[in-house]
Amino acid sequence: MSRPLLVLFLLIFGLPAVAQVGTAGPDSVVVSSTAGAPTPADSAGLSRPAKAALWGLIPGGGQVYNRDYWKVPIVYAALGGIASSVAFNNTRYYEFRRAYRIRTDGDDATVDINPRTAKYRSDATVQRAREYFRRNRDLSVISTAVIYGLSIAEALVDAHLSTFSVSDDLSLRLEPTLVPQRGALPVPGVGLTLSLR
Repeated sequence: MSRPLLVLFLLIFGLPAVAQVGTAGPDSVVVSSTAGAPTPADSAGLSRPAKAALWGLIPGGGQVYNRDYWKVPIVYAALGGIASSVAFNNTRYYEFRRAYRIRTDGDDATVDINPRTAKYRSDATVQRAREYFRRNRDLSVISTAVIYGLSIAEALVDAHLSTFSVSDDLSLRLEPTLVPQRGALPVPGVGLTLSLR
């Protein structure tokens, strides 16, 4: 019984001893030829404006790319609100368009049974309501495009400004100055200093 235990003991505790043998050559570290080269902006974790604009094609995608997660619900709320306005005005427009066609078709057998449109007495009122909902629907569609474009523009501008430095050592400074006058005392003024580095 002691012989199998001894073999098991040597197998289990003898394996870590083999791990201490060095198998590597003189140097196993491979140095890349681009080790000192500057890294591109994307791999350094900085946003690239073109990529942010491309991600902006997905509503809220540009904000996610720029890691402004709190702006995504604002984008979706704005687009959702406008989309519901488009749906509401489109439904009402088709109801009033149908009612106007029924009233002006010249056939007395067709009757408007929609309770929303039947309460209007004159054809002109139904026509004005139809035009009102058509105009509001069209404005809502335009507003959707504007909000969508603004979300892309915001992502693009945010990506541009992500690397903007606001340190005290600004390259454009506004400073008080004294403007020398010939034959008179200097006049106080404001100087604008632009440092190009």
